[in-house]
Amino acid sequence: MFVIPHLVNTFKEQQQRKGNYSSFKSYPSFPNKIVCQKNKKNFRIWKTRLNFLVLNKIRQNVDNLPDNDYWDMFVNDYTPEDVCEIVCNKYYYSCLENITKSYIEFFGF
Repeated sequence: MFVIPHLVNTFKEQQQRKGNYSSFKSYPSFPNKIVCQKNKKNFRIWKTRLNFLVLNKIRQNVDNLPDNDYWDMFVNDYTPEDVCEIVCNKYYYSCLENITKSYIEFFGF
């Protein structure tokens, strides 16, 4: 099938004016790929999955941990597994830091 590029762009612009493409956007790095915009419902599902992974790994709820910008991670296409690693590593580091401080205070170094 032969497609004339300027006619495709004109068609998309007309559809956007009519509102038919209002829930979609094109990313500049992938001009041919139309991706559905992120929404709150998908974020809740994503965060529930993240919370499940974190609970299984460190037995802590994500909401009880120090703040992270989960929305930005979601929008930037981090998987819940990737964010789980980040969150757990921060948690382990803060625990290690607290143990070290306690050890220094106890032994007076």
